[in-house]
Amino acid sequence: MIANLKQSNAQPKGSQSAGLNAQQEQRVQRLLAYMVQVGHPDQKVDWEILLPQLQALGYQEETLAGIRAALKVPQSLEHLMEDLDTDVAAIVLSKAVGIALLDRKVNSGEDRALTVLLQAMQPSA
Repeated sequence: MIANLKQSNAQPKGSQSAGLNAQQEQRVQRLLAYMVQVGHPDQKVDWEILLPQLQALGYQEETLAGIRAALKVPQSLEHLMEDLDTDVAAIVLSKAVGIALLDRKVNSGEDRALTVLLQAMQPSA
């Protein structure tokens, strides 16, 4: 029984979900980088300060490296949302909320991104 508990806790909560292909994982990383960027609209992101915060959320090294790389390029929410799968939107939304709340407040850019992600989860009519 204890072995089962250890196995279920072995994968951190911020790790990628099974079933995402490389393109979807990259999209997740870019969307999370966008959340970081809109959370700091008037300043450059200090990776040395951000890294421990993201690690505390449980992100794997591959995800952290992808976010760091994506932070070097300005992201466009409209471009990132093109043809976004509803399952990927759900994964990103849960992680984006954590990033948005790192500073314990949600600014208008973060609110807009979270709203768009929530809308992307809705089945199309």
